[in-house]
Amino acid sequence: MWVSYPPFFYCVSVSWKGETVGGSRLYRLVTKLRRLKIALRSWNKHIFGRMDTHIAVLEDRIKGLEVSLQCTFSEDMEDDLIASQMELSVWLDRDEKCLSQQVKQGWIQ
Repeated sequence: MWVSYPPFFYCVSVSWKGETVGGSRLYRLVTKLRRLKIALRSWNKHIFGRMDTHIAVLEDRIKGLEVSLQCTFSEDMEDDLIASQMELSVWLDRDEKCLSQQVKQGWIQ
């Protein structure tokens, strides 16, 4: 799910290239992984923590655009509708992946 979101790789690279860590190679690896874990938890909560509300906002926007297009047609509104539908599709796919991962994790436990 995270990999499908383009800023994920930026978050990883910023965390990984953070302040320099001294010590043995294994110690540096462990320290960078701990730092990455903290950054990814925060990033996940910020980006995907409100996935349901983001999907609901997109659905409401699509409904509003459809009603507006029925009253008066505009190419800009139609383009906005198509873009919103595509964005909704991406977010629904991410939500499905998240639920699938949670189910697999529960099954393993």
